[in-house]
Amino acid sequence: MKSSAGILVIRVGVFPSTSQTFITLQAKLALELGYDVRILVDKKNGIADTSQAEIIQQYGLLDRTFQLVRIDPAGKWGRLKAIVKIIAKGIPWKLFTTLNYFKYGREGLKGKYLFQYESVRGFIDADIIHIQFGVYKFPFDELKALGVIKGKLITTFHGFDAHYTKSDLADWKLYYKGLFICGSLFTANSNYLGEKLIEMGCPPQRLKIIPMPIDTDYFIPSTCPVENESIHMLSVGRLIKLKGHEFGIHAIHGLRAKGYAIKHTIIGSGEEMNPLKKLIAELGLEDVVTIEGNRTQAEVLQAMRASDIYLMTSTCDASGRREAQGVVVGEAQACGLPIVAFRSGGIPSMICEGETGLLIAENDVEQMIEKLEVLIQDPELRKRMGTAARSFVEKNFSLRSIHRTWEEVYAERKSFSVNKVASDE
Repeated sequence: MKSSAGILVIRVGVFPSTSQTFITLQAKLALELGYDVRILVDKKNGIADTSQAEIIQQYGLLDRTFQLVRIDPAGKWGRLKAIVKIIAKGIPWKLFTTLNYFKYGREGLKGKYLFQYESVRGFIDADIIHIQFGVYKFPFDELKALGVIKGKLITTFHGFDAHYTKSDLADWKLYYKGLFICGSLFTANSNYLGEKLIEMGCPPQRLKIIPMPIDTDYFIPSTCPVENESIHMLSVGRLIKLKGHEFGIHAIHGLRAKGYAIKHTIIGSGEEMNPLKKLIAELGLEDVVTIEGNRTQAEVLQAMRASDIYLMTSTCDASGRREAQGVVVGEAQACGLPIVAFRSGGIPSMICEGETGLLIAENDVEQMIEKLEVLIQDPELRKRMGTAARSFVEKNFSLRSIHRTWEEVYAERKSFSVNKVASDE
């Protein structure tokens, strides 16, 4: 039975997931707006696979999560039997016509679109279908193109789902062509990502920039001023080349050589764990740089509140991929930390340069050392930047401000024009 606002389906690959906390917040928002929320996934995890157990339990999100079952009968008779069963249950006339070989080809005759429909039969009448990550468009893009889906189809891109190289751009354009034609609205978390979507064929008039929100009620500065004997720096992110942790380690080495008393904590795990530990040992930084592995959201919050500076080392990897937004930068600023970061991807949109953080050229370790020195030597500047950072995030990226935007998007029935967030003007 529909709620007062209607049915809203969130389509995503995995839920719950420790690394995708925004899905939980999106579902929570939709429920608070009165929608009957269903989360459709390729893989359903358990409560142990999330750092947001309290919210998920409070809102009963696991009970609202359903695993997509792809229907792919084997053999001609298996397909025929499945087609007859689907038709017997009742289908829209438009879907029945897809069996026309001359119009829909061999795939249509073999029941491709009927099987797609049956796999999401319980979700097809949603008022809004919100695809999180463009790569999870199946099967809603083709069903929307057929006219079977009448509700609004929104697709939110996050970064990896819109990353391309010169050699595969044509393939990505073809992959998203149908979605870009039939989708109601497309959202990106930064202007950087929005520009990449347009290059891939996304219609600008149906593109809206909506950053991922920061929970400023959770990420808050410590009530007790940080009084470390040495300057504590923090970096949070997977241990992969994209995150550029090696540049931060080299910068710490340079600062130590200048005699600064500093500590650097890295939270995260990944394929670069052993190479990074080897680098730390080679530079003689075992007592300075600590890699703590994965931590809960509460532990990350505690680390941020105990630090003096947030060091954002994300950069460009070998494939040309960059951070689309850098949510952790917003979380750190919400905790009152000044930022030092590379001018890479969508990260500049999360920082008010010169007021809440300092930006440097990608991979420029010497410049990183210089900017860190500025903050190390001036505690009052760190304090001013930290205070400004908190205000900046509250104004531009808080749950309240971003959720107001989503409330308008979900209620809106018209097309949108491309826009820019205030922080990136």
